[in-house]
Order: sequence, then C-alpha cells, then structure tokens
Amino acid sequence: MGGSTFYYGDASRYDASVSRAPAVLSRCRAISLRAAPCDVLRLWPETEPVVALISGGGGPNARWSILASPLRFEQLRLGHSHQNARSDLHTLLSTATNNDHERRGDQTDLPPFRGGRIGFIGYECGGLFEKRAAPAQRHAAASWPDAAFAWCPSALVHDSTLDQWWVVGADLDTTESFANDIGRSLSHPAPNSNSWHAGELSSCRSDGWFARACQRTIELIGQGDLFQANISEQFACDFSGDTRAFAAQALASAPIRYGSYLELPEGNRIISFSPELFLSFDVSSRLVTTRPIKGTRAAAGASCSDAAAFDAGMTQALLESEKDAAELNMIIDLMRNDLGRVCETGTVRVARSRHIERHGTVLHAVAEVSGTLAESCGITDLIGACFPPGSVTGAPKVRAMQIIDDIESVPRGVYCGIIGFIDTEGSLEFSVAIRTAMLTATPTATPTAKGAPPPFSGRLHYCAGCGIVADSDPRAETQERLDKTAVLREALRTSPQATPRESPPPGSPVRCAQSSPA
Repeated sequence: MGGSTFYYGDASRYDASVSRAPAVLSRCRAISLRAAPCDVLRLWPETEPVVALISGGGGPNARWSILASPLRFEQLRLGHSHQNARSDLHTLLSTATNNDHERRGDQTDLPPFRGGRIGFIGYECGGLFEKRAAPAQRHAAASWPDAAFAWCPSALVHDSTLDQWWVVGADLDTTESFANDIGRSLSHPAPNSNSWHAGELSSCRSDGWFARACQRTIELIGQGDLFQANISEQFACDFSGDTRAFAAQALASAPIRYGSYLELPEGNRIISFSPELFLSFDVSSRLVTTRPIKGTRAAAGASCSDAAAFDAGMTQALLESEKDAAELNMIIDLMRNDLGRVCETGTVRVARSRHIERHGTVLHAVAEVSGTLAESCGITDLIGACFPPGSVTGAPKVRAMQIIDDIESVPRGVYCGIIGFIDTEGSLEFSVAIRTAMLTATPTATPTAKGAPPPFSGRLHYCAGCGIVADSDPRAETQERLDKTAVLREALRTSPQATPRESPPPGSPVRCAQSSPA
C-alpha cells in the first residue's frame, strides 16, 4: 500500500504539536467572533490551506462546524495490493490521544472537537475490512488517494445552537488572533473577485444506462442473489475559479447537515452536501450512533406557490410507501448487525424509528440506531465493522458490494465513503459521502503549500444513486437520481460567471456526455 505525507511549512511545527498534545489539546475558549461558518470559509486567508466541516439546518444533529488550517496531510493509496493496508489505515486513524476525559462529562455545550484529524476514507477501502468484497480491478484515479487525513492541532469551532465561536487546541492565543483577523475582514470587505465558471453537469454514461443497471439489479434480486443494492451514476462538468467561494455559497444556500470542504495538497478539492450521519462516537459515554437514510421525494422548490402543502403531500406519500419502508428496514437491520459486532451485548437498539426530514431540495426517510462500544474495541474496529455504510451498499452487504463492482465498473472514490473528524481524545463523527463532488485539478496545477494557491482548473465529478429492491421501477429510480443532483445543479446555476447554456432544471432529461470518469 502506497502512502504519502505532505507538510505545510516547517515539519518541526507538526512534531512540536504532537509532543505537547496530551497537555494542551483538551483546552478551548469562547470568543466574540460574529460570523456564519460559510463567511469564515469565504474569508479564510489565501495563504492558508483549509479543511471545513460545516453543519446547517439547526437542531442537535446540525450543531457544530469546524474549520482548521492543517499542519500535515497523510494520504494512503491502495495500489494493486492490500498487503498491510489495514494496518496502515489503523495507523492513519490513530491520534495523539489524551486519555483524560474528565473535561467532557455532561458538558454538551462544549465543542466535540479539540484538535485532531479531519479527512475522508474512500469507498474502495471497504475491501480492507471485507476481502470478499474487494474490487477486482478498480482503483482510484492516480491523482486521488484512497484515504486522506489532515492533522489539525488547532481549529475554530462554531455552535449554531448558541451562535457561539470557540478556539480549540494547541495554541489558543494564536488561533484567537487568527479569528480576529477574519472578523476584521468582515468589517472591511475586499472587492468581490470570488468567481467561478462551471459547465453543464452531464452524465458520464450512455443514454439509458441507469435504467438498464436498475433492471439488471432487479433481475439479480429475483434470482435470490440479494435483497437490495445501491446503484449509482456519475455526472461531470468542467470547473474553474474560486472553489472556496463556490463551496461557501453552495453550503450557505441550503440547510446541509453534514457539509464539508476539503483542500488536498495536489490541488484537488472535495465539496460535500451530505444529509446522512455514518457514525458518531462519544469517548466518555462510549455511545455510538448511526442515522441511515432510505427513501427520497423532491421537496418544494422556491417557485412553488404552496410549499407547505406540497411538502405535506410528499411526506405522506413517502410515509405510506411500502417499498421505501422496506428499503429502510433492511438497512436498519444491517446497521444493527454491524454495530452488534463491536458493541456491548444488549445495548444496540433502534433509538428512533422511521420518520421524515427535509434536507435541502429533498425529503428523506431517516432512522437512528445506537449502541455502546465494547471496552475491548477501538476506532478502527468500529469503522471496520460498519464500513462502507450499509445505506450505500445494500443487503446482504458483501454480495451487494460485489454486484456494485460488477455493474458500475468504475471507482467510486470519495463518493459513498465517509468524511469527518477524529478528536485527539478518541471521539469521532463521520458523514456518508453522498451528494459529494470531487474536483480534480489539471495535472499542471501546482501543489498546495504556504503561499497563495493557484486558481482551480479541472473537472468536477458528482454521483447520485438509488437503493434498488424487487419492486423498484427503473423509471422512478431514474427520476430519483436526478432529484439527488438538484442541490449541486442549484449551486452551479448561481455561478457569478455562469455559462450561457444553463443546466437543465431538476427532473429534466440530462444529456449524456461520452467523457470517461476520472
């Protein structure tokens, strides 16, 4: 397994932050910054790299946003051999852990992140935990790692419930000064030059491919191979310009529970609009929570004359759909089984049964499953028992992954993997990387380092998928996968330098491009 480490500036800064982590990283301080997280992202100094996890929509499941400038980036590539790969991933997930959890207690108004690692694990890493489902020949594009984490000993954290900013981590004074500089930028805005240019988002497959893929999956279900599989299709367009401005505007325009923006050293970018929690783990209580999603309907758009009535009708239709209920119930059982492998006997339960939530442009059916992680199990055991997420594979999971590999035949990469953080004390939170764009920079792009990064120029890839069961209708599933591209289409349509030919509205037929996926 190949890996690489990228330091931002002097490598000794990383070594110093690690050596003092147990004594300092449990600290945090409230500050007086008055700004929305997306505004802070937009005004982040050009000379500093940034990784950001931005929550929107309010409520206990969308409370915390984290923005940090990493000192070090560690990346793993599977290559053509998985030998020692799981051990390498375990090393990557390990942190300079402070075992004193006294500061946590029941203080739920304190930030859950006090410094640590922020990053992603790509879908293809699923083969590290279940060798029978390892892709036979599919590997990530050469310019993309299979997993990557930024070491962030300090960060800015926002609490949307109290509208309160915190500085956390190894150097509170320096981090607070950094935040104050951003606050002054809000008071004296520079001329707006944060523009981007996006082409038309089009399918990377031939016309009708998705309907045929759905039909083939239904046939395999009828033959007894499996009960459900999540099949996805990839879309792409050209993209150039200010990716931070694009991410900030896109994430601010809709209440995304688990939004994220990650800048990778090679110039690549990740922008995620995920509504779904993969796993959260509180190290003090050892409580593990997952919130699988299955079942989607389009929500009312801005032009709808009676949005409340429209959403109420769609909500009722989703609640009454036996097909959608069956999809979610299968994934609930799968996640109960996954958690049961690492949680204390008798603690795994359905904390909240099927209910409907609005997530931006769509309505979703959501459930919540929880358990208590066994004392003998650690972070790698927990992630390994549940990865990849059941909602984006199917049931039974291993056979679903094999069928996905055969039907899709191209790497998913970040899509359907996970994005999130691991705190230095061992708590974590990861979203399912759906509604996630991978922006691949052109090969001539200069790697990110201290100093202003070059403007992004490259290709944006975005996938959308559906859970296919025995009574799925390929035409309805084709429409659903289009509904799931609406959040990105809306964001691309607001470009300050939009292309004269706008993307089709959500639900319209999509012209299929013949370009190959990255």
